This record gives sequence, C-alpha cells and structure tokens, in this order.
Amino acid sequence: MFRSGGEWRRAAFEFPEGSGDPLFLDADDQLWFASGDVLRLDRTPPITTILNPPPARLATAALSLVCLPMLEPGTGVEYQSRADDQPWGTSWSSSGTQAFTLTDGLHCVEIRARDRFGNIETTPRQSCFEIDTRPPLGSLAGTPSLVPPGDTLAIVGTVLDANFRSYTVRISPVTCGRVDTTRARTSPVRTVAVENDTLAVFGGFDSGAWPDGRYAVELTVTDDLGLQGLTSFELVLDRVPPLATETSPAFRTREAGGAVYADGGSAVLAIPPLALETDSFVEVALGTLESFDRSAPPSATILGDAIRVGVGEATALSRPAILSLRVGSTCADPLADDAGGAIGAAVHRAEPDGSWVRLGGTLRADGDWLDVPVDRAGVHAVFTDGAAPPGEQLALGQTLQLTPRVFRAGGTPGASGLVVSFNLVSAGAVTAFVHDRAGRRVRTLADGASFGAGIQSLRWDGRDAGGDAVTHGLYIVTVQTPAATLTKTCVVEGR
Repeated sequence: MFRSGGEWRRAAFEFPEGSGDPLFLDADDQLWFASGDVLRLDRTPPITTILNPPPARLATAALSLVCLPMLEPGTGVEYQSRADDQPWGTSWSSSGTQAFTLTDGLHCVEIRARDRFGNIETTPRQSCFEIDTRPPLGSLAGTPSLVPPGDTLAIVGTVLDANFRSYTVRISPVTCGRVDTTRARTSPVRTVAVENDTLAVFGGFDSGAWPDGRYAVELTVTDDLGLQGLTSFELVLDRVPPLATETSPAFRTREAGGAVYADGGSAVLAIPPLALETDSFVEVALGTLESFDRSAPPSATILGDAIRVGVGEATALSRPAILSLRVGSTCADPLADDAGGAIGAAVHRAEPDGSWVRLGGTLRADGDWLDVPVDRAGVHAVFTDGAAPPGEQLALGQTLQLTPRVFRAGGTPGASGLVVSFNLVSAGAVTAFVHDRAGRRVRTLADGASFGAGIQSLRWDGRDAGGDAVTHGLYIVTVQTPAATLTKTCVVEGR
C-alpha cells in the first residue's frame, strides 16, 4: 500500500532492477528512484462496455449481459452489478457475464468494473429496458354450447392488446377428450384489432362437412414480441341423432333409465328402469388407458379405446345395463372382426387395485356392435385373450338376465329392444329362442352358435322370424348349452 493525495491505495508493481529505493511521488503519480528511473502509477479506473445490450423490450425475465473492460489489456478485472438503484453489494465477480432475474415492468441495470490496482469505474455502464412476459389475450363473446341452425357460424370477440400484432381463430374436433388439430380449420391471419365484433366466419354446416360432436374454438393472439395467448371454449354441434340430451354426460332418472351415447355415437350404455340408485348424470367417455390412469394386463393387447362408465355418485347398478361398442369406430385401432367369439377378444373391467376382471361380450350378427352387460361403474376395455380353455359350459355367478324386462318392439341400438345376457365358464355352442305363451316359437336368436367364455349377450328386437313386430304380451326366452337350460319371461308393449 502507498498513500497519495491523502488516500491509501494498493500498488502491484516491481521496482526496476538496480533502481534503488524510491525517493518521492510527484503530483503526476510518478515515483522517482535514486537511479533516475521513473515509475508511473495507474490510477485510471476501467471503462466497461456491454457486448450484448438488450433491446427496448424483452419477452423474458432472465437476462445475461456480457461485459468487456476497455483499455485494460491485463487480467484481474472484476465486476459488480445492480438493478433499479439497489445498493451495490460488497462482493466482486471475475466473470464477465452478469445475470439478472426481473419482473415485468421498466428496469435499469448497471455494471461497473474494478481493476487489479483497486481503481473502480466512476460511471457504471447502464441499460434501461422493459420486461413483458405476459402473453396477449383476446376474449370470446359468450360460450355457445350448440351450433344454431344455418350454414355459417360467426365467432365474435375482442382483440385489443396494446402490443397486438395478429390473431387467428381455429376450430378443431374433440375426439375422446383430445383436440384433433390434424382436422382443424383455421381462419386467415388477421392484423386489425377487433372490439366485440366478428373475428372469423366458418361455413359448410349444412353440407355435412362438420360431423356432429364437440369442437374446440381457439383464439390465438400474437404480440410484437412473438408471445402468444390462447382463449378457447367448447362448442357442440348437434344436428342429427343421437342428440345432445342423449350424449354423455346425460341426465337420467331412476324410474325411466335410458340410453347414453359417447361422443360420436361409437359407444352407448342402455340403462333399464330402476337400475340407478337415484336420478343421476351418466357418463360414457372414450379415452386411452393412460388418460384413465390404467395399464393393460400382461401380454394383453387393447382393441380400440378404453371406456369409462360413470353413474353419478354410485359405484354399482341395481340392474345390469348393456354397454355396446361400435366395431371399428373407436379412437384407436378398430376391434377385430372376431371380437367376442370363441377366439378373439373380450370386454374387461378395471378393479380399484389395478387388476382386470374379464366380462366377455358378444359381437352381434351384423358385425357392427359388441355388447356386454355391466353392473358397475368404472373403466372398461376390450383386450385380446386368445382361445378360451376347454371345459363344461355352466351358468356362473348370475342367472339369465333380460334387459329390460318390458320393452317396445323395434328401435335403434341401445334405445329399445331386449338384451339376453348369460355367463359361460368356457367357450362352446349356444342355442337361444323365444316362445309365446302358447308355446309357439316366434324367433330363433342363436342356433348352435359359438360363444367365448364370460358374459355373453344376444338381442331381440321384438320381431318374429318374418320381420313383423310381435303382438303385445308375455314371451318366454330360453338359452341352452349342452350342460344347462335357462328360461326367463319378458313383456312386449303394444305399439
């Protein structure tokens, strides 16, 4: 250390060889030696330059500035930084990169340097700018649940962000709870701000180009920093049956029951009267096993999508409902043509412990629908299960079930008709037929048909072998296997 001008300062230098002891320090900071040598002391502070000065506005809260000292070819330069006139710290850093984490708003940051002689930069380098990390947002006027009649649909809203640059509107089908952007329609990019007016118009609703179902309407606004904000609502297009009142989630009364369809009509739950504990909203939702927090059993392959059935707050039905899946119309791979047969696939239900219970299921004669009775809420799925083991056919766990016991002849799948359910220990031949009270056979439902193990079902539409609706009255349904014969009665209502 040496003292000059009343101030103690650090000195880092070597005296010239043979110069002897220094004699004095003059007013120009020159140190004189007896040999005549002169050593000039460095009291000039460094000057910092910022190599990457920030722009006036930034879209990030994290900022790093790279500094370089001017006129300081040697090493030993250190740096300090501060933001918004905060006090300078007591520590110095040898790194030329100074990092800041700032909130949205106006900021000024300062950086100063100190050289190896202790000279501190008197005028710190300063940069002032604005941080804006908030994405721009528009608004959509209302959230229509149903598309009104007409060929066009106008999307109305507001886009007035102070830094607005452009916006687009996109409509995408929602399939099995997922937004399908591959089939989306997007409006042209527009650069004019809008206040409570039409943002975009979509047409073609009368032509059938928009199938019934759920759609995500998304307004994307972009500002001059490239930040994007998204506002959306769900729109339901409901112009052909099944209508919205029949589509999940749908309210059903305990007394009447009724059919509830999944989006797109590819699955339906037919609930008989008095099956629900109370009047409830019923859910029939399609999705992946992962979306329902489930995984497939070992060595099993899922066919199609999983189906979640919900019946309000209850976990069970007092009477079995019929879950019907349309083959090849689910969101993932289509069901195999032999699903439900002696070799192929079966419906399973997930248990709370993660295991699966095999229910079975029967592919209808037309090959379009797979039916299975269900008596509990939960996640169901169709898995391949290979050949059923050989063995005796017996009724297992439940007797013959008819759903509903009273029905009207004719109707659409899931809405009316009789479902005949039975449980088999192993695969084999089944014969089933319907008699009237006089003992006359009015319809054969199966004649030695092959069925797989588990719960199976047949349907009767209330018509005789000639296709005519049977008369009002009591009818007897019989199901036969080589090991057992089961019968039960039902009532067909008058037309």
